[in-house]
Parts: sequence; structure tokens; C-alpha cells
Amino acid sequence: MDGKHLHVICMAHILNLIVQDDLKEIGHSINRMRQMVKYVRSSSTKTRNFLKCVEMQKIECDKMLSLDVPTRWNSTYLMLDTIEKFEKAFERLDLYDGNFTSFLATDVCEDGSIAGSIQNKDWANVRNFIKFLEKIYELTLKVYGSRTDGRILDPFRSSLTPKCVQCLICVQDWLRQETKSICVEEKLEFLEKFEVEMSNSGRNSCIVDL
Repeated sequence: MDGKHLHVICMAHILNLIVQDDLKEIGHSINRMRQMVKYVRSSSTKTRNFLKCVEMQKIECDKMLSLDVPTRWNSTYLMLDTIEKFEKAFERLDLYDGNFTSFLATDVCEDGSIAGSIQNKDWANVRNFIKFLEKIYELTLKVYGSRTDGRILDPFRSSLTPKCVQCLICVQDWLRQETKSICVEEKLEFLEKFEVEMSNSGRNSCIVDL
């Protein structure tokens, strides 16, 4: 049939379906973790209170808490992997911030549920799930790294602001319209001159480092 009736699902998609199905099993634990991160990051005062707990517990970690994107399991893995390192700090947070416990007991999650206070089983669920997700995460990186010379986006490059994304799209269209080879030195010279002129005129510009 010349392959017209063959349907092949990519490996990355299969992995995503597997992980998303398993995430449902500990959904309540993940909701609680997500709410805790949300609370700590909601204001500078709350962040300072949390850092006091980190210091008191003598936790050494060069990462900081970050919220995940629920539809992207890899971001959930990274969130859980970081938050697990601060378990003892969260256990002490209510001593520095009396509103922490009440927030978990009253704030509504994205799915409409109430997270509630953190339980010992939640930390156990997170630790076990991190071990599972770590293998899937590494496998996913290999899958993406092995396709059409693709590039794996690191946490910085995958967090581009809307303005930078717009600039990249515009530059991409501009480059595709070129009918002759581009001299990089000349273009950089032009961009630098343009940046100076824009600064002198009091307007903001966005130059992308290509």
C-alpha cells in the first residue's frame, strides 16, 4: 500500500503519554508541591523567609525554586527535583511565616481542588517519582538530541521572553529573503550603529545575538 496506511507515533510522544498517565497517580502530591513553590515565589518577603529556613537547615543548593508548566512533564520533573532538596526548609517555614499553612489549606489549585497541608507521603511520592522521571528525562534528551542535527534547548534558551521570540522570528524571515551571502561583520556593524542611534534618540531596541 506504499505506506499510505501506516501510522507511526514518535518515541518522544509515547514517553510523554507514559509520564502524563503516571503523573495522575500522584496528582495531589504534585499539587501541594506546586502550591508551596507558588507561595514562596509570590513575594520578596516570603522568599526571604524561605531563605532563612534554608540557611537555618544548612542546605547547600545552587538552584532556586521554579514553577512548572503542568502540560510539560519535563518542567514538572525539574521543579520536583529542586523542591526535594529543600524538604527540611519547607518543614520549618511555618515557624517564620504563619500564613504558609493557611495558604495551603485555602488556596484553590488550577484544577479547582484545595492542596491542603503537606504530608510525609507526599515527600515519599516525590522522591520515588524523581527516580522514575530522571531516567525518562535522560532518554528524552537522547531522543531529541539524535534527530534532523537538532539542538537541545537548555533552561535559559527555553525561557525566551515574548519580545525576544518576536525578534528571532523577524530575523529568521529577513535572513530567508536574502538572495546573496551575508557578511556577518557588516551586519554586526550595522546593528551596533543602529543600537547607538536608538539609544541617542531615547527609544528602546532589541538586538538578538546571532
